[in-house]
Amino acid sequence: TEGAPISKFGKPEYTPVYIKGNVNDLPYEPILASEAFDLWSFGVLIYTLLTGESLFDTGFRDDVKTARIFADLAGWTEETKKERLSKINDEIAKDLLTKLLSTEPEKRGTIGSTMRHSFFTLEDTEYKSKIEQMLEELKQGQKGIIEHIKKSTIHLDKSLESYSSKHMTAIFDATE
Repeated sequence: TEGAPISKFGKPEYTPVYIKGNVNDLPYEPILASEAFDLWSFGVLIYTLLTGESLFDTGFRDDVKTARIFADLAGWTEETKKERLSKINDEIAKDLLTKLLSTEPEKRGTIGSTMRHSFFTLEDTEYKSKIEQMLEELKQGQKGIIEHIKKSTIHLDKSLESYSSKHMTAIFDATE
């Protein structure tokens, strides 16, 4: 990949970019696919899932809509990142995104290290205890539903038994 274009989003490693026309006519520097580039994209996706909004205003094909937004993306800084991440209250998620959305590709880590982050492994006791508490609440809710069904079934059985007994008595009396 000697002489291949490099950007702050990642050094070239895998797939060359093929562009129709003259590369020098582009308003930006083309880049090659890399793990660091994928990690940036993963960070953008996680940000969107956590906040419900896009990191950058894009069209339906995820294309940047305006030159100003393109300039914001190209001029991404640690300060910009800090401002955007202020919308996320969870410190573990914020730590993960701080790494993934770093302006320095080598600080993003690897896909393996990202998947071992406590955001995914639940190694953090606060996360783990919250999930365990939620699971316990679900189990208690299920027990309550099961008890309600049992009581309803017993009541229904008694009603049917009473109805059947009365019905049989009425039939017997009618046939005498």
